[in-house]
Amino acid sequence: MDRLALPSPWRPGPPPPVDALFADRFALPDGAKPRPVQVAAYDIAVQVAQPGLMIIEAGMGEGKTEAALAAAEVLAHRTGAGGCLIALPTMATSDAMFGRVLRWAQRLPRSEDDGPLSIFLAHSKSRLNDDFVGLMGGRVSGVGIDEDRAGDCAGHHDVLAHQWLFGRKKGVLADIVVVTIDQVLFAALKSRHLVLRHLALANKVVILDELHALDTYMNVYMDRVVEWLGSYRIPTIILSATLPSDRRVHLIQAYESVGREHANTAASPPRRRRRATTPATPRYDVLAGDIGYPVITATTGDVPLVRAVEPSDRCIPVTVEQSSDDDDTLVAMLRRDLRDGGCAAVIRNTVGRAQRTKQLLDQHFPGEVVLAHSRFLAGDRSVIEADLRRDLGPTSARGAGRPARRIVVGTQVLEQSLDVDFDVMVTDLAPIDLLLQRAGRLHRHKRPLTDRPAALRVPRLVVTGVEDWNAAPVKAVPGSRFVYGDITLFRAVAVLLAHLAATPVVTLPRDVAPLVQSAYAPALTPPAGWENDWAAAEREDTVRRTDQRTRARNFLLDPPPRRAGTSSIIGWIDRGAGEADDSGRGRAQVRDTEDGIEVIAVQRVDAHLRALPWLDRYGGDPLDTGIGIPPALARALATCTVRLPPRLTRPWVIDRVIDDLEPNGLASWQSSPWLAGELILVLDADLTAGVAGFRLGYDRELGLLLHADTEGNAR
Repeated sequence: MDRLALPSPWRPGPPPPVDALFADRFALPDGAKPRPVQVAAYDIAVQVAQPGLMIIEAGMGEGKTEAALAAAEVLAHRTGAGGCLIALPTMATSDAMFGRVLRWAQRLPRSEDDGPLSIFLAHSKSRLNDDFVGLMGGRVSGVGIDEDRAGDCAGHHDVLAHQWLFGRKKGVLADIVVVTIDQVLFAALKSRHLVLRHLALANKVVILDELHALDTYMNVYMDRVVEWLGSYRIPTIILSATLPSDRRVHLIQAYESVGREHANTAASPPRRRRRATTPATPRYDVLAGDIGYPVITATTGDVPLVRAVEPSDRCIPVTVEQSSDDDDTLVAMLRRDLRDGGCAAVIRNTVGRAQRTKQLLDQHFPGEVVLAHSRFLAGDRSVIEADLRRDLGPTSARGAGRPARRIVVGTQVLEQSLDVDFDVMVTDLAPIDLLLQRAGRLHRHKRPLTDRPAALRVPRLVVTGVEDWNAAPVKAVPGSRFVYGDITLFRAVAVLLAHLAATPVVTLPRDVAPLVQSAYAPALTPPAGWENDWAAAEREDTVRRTDQRTRARNFLLDPPPRRAGTSSIIGWIDRGAGEADDSGRGRAQVRDTEDGIEVIAVQRVDAHLRALPWLDRYGGDPLDTGIGIPPALARALATCTVRLPPRLTRPWVIDRVIDDLEPNGLASWQSSPWLAGELILVLDADLTAGVAGFRLGYDRELGLLLHADTEGNAR
């Protein structure tokens, strides 16, 4: 153990007063004060009798992340937790969060005896994150190796990525961990090394961010995870901009369902334990409906704490309009709105629709249109998103980095993973909570008046992607209906049209809670003439959700025992449906998606395989030299991963696709730790490839394209 030189655990001391804590941990400018929701989260963490579950619901830009990290520091000190785990929905959101968490961790007080904190980024592409890789040099690579160097480096690193803590299993044991939500959901999946996953959670404060992004299938696993967190009495903080009332109640119930009995058992004298394990029924009715916004709820005993908070001084009235879904209307609208400059977003619900919109707008706004979606090569996507953060992020300014005119076409990646700011937005119809998430990117950052053209100083949200706004019911375009289902879109339209009948403005954050709670209320009635389609959509949604819950339970871990110490973990993964793995197949079991196929793209030139020509420093380097692929080139190739379109993962074609993508005859590929086991997409000189009868292409401005299927039908 001495030779391994593991860092000592986090031992947070008494937190300073709230103003001092926020000023120090988050480098607030002189005179700046924490926002009301941040102060409330700190106060509740200090005052709550028994730390448990805290849910923070607040609008975009209110500082929920900083509120959660400050509360985590308080709760860790109060409970003796030795770390903090932060979970987010996607790799992109986790990467964006890692830098923020790293800066916070570097500011946490540590004594000389404690040494540095260990930190880990847990997802399959973590070694491509430059911030994370930059922390990897300060510790040993194996027991007994470089121990002198480790000692020399210890005093120079407040935070480090310890190499012994690498890997899918051990990494989450680090002090500070940023993960994709899958890593948390695995704690409810019957899989190998499950005890290790529970151990990783059991000594930390757990922060679950953007929980509104989970679907019914994933929520089955999340509810079970929350039950186990509650049974261990692990301090847990849930963050959401838009959380339906029934979901809020359900999460509190899940945390308390077993945890209250365990806490009651532990606190009761032996003679009274049997009677004490039947506590009074909690008052969950105080959590129902619109309870204010921003709002913090917390477990405190029989009656959960509910504290509505004043919003910060950010009150944004967004003008909402409806628009027909045709190319001429979109182009004319953008010409008019951007005649004096400005930054616009066009959000589409599918990648194909976004690609077509980019091609359309390039004809009318050459050189001013950027596309962002999930089907770019990982390295290209990273560059695109970094450029967007630089040009449209909180530190950009018109004339000093912020472009005079820019149109960003994107998919849901603009909704959740990028801290960017637009003057006007056109968006496909989406569920109401996601529409409000998107609207939160309008005028997101405080800017001088001169940063925005006069015509765009009032934010505008234009909703499109609808076949006919005068139809009964109003139906979205097919791609959106496939992604979200009819009923959530019907409900969004019904609530939005009712609101717009009274006023053309949605005020953020004031209107967020009323609109979301109304849209998801079981008692919401359809507009006149919509009844039959509404009822059919409700039935279809019920069937789909029932199917998701049934399939999710196939490998669902049993709930915690009702009484602490009454059950053994022996055999807990082999009861019922049996054991799942936690590889790619396991990941599919905690997400209700078809098995995606991820490939690494290379190019064939003159019968030789080469790196893609634009790959930094390695463009055009040959791969089949017979002497192996150098590690630096292999790592660069690993940034060329991209996920294939869903059409290539259908059951009747997936085997042929995999056969075509196997790196047969390339021994140096399989011998590289970076590349072994990865599929390879070999692009011709024109950057196209045939795979199982499909024709694929790659364009650096459009991403991966599906040109035609076996019948030649364009896609």
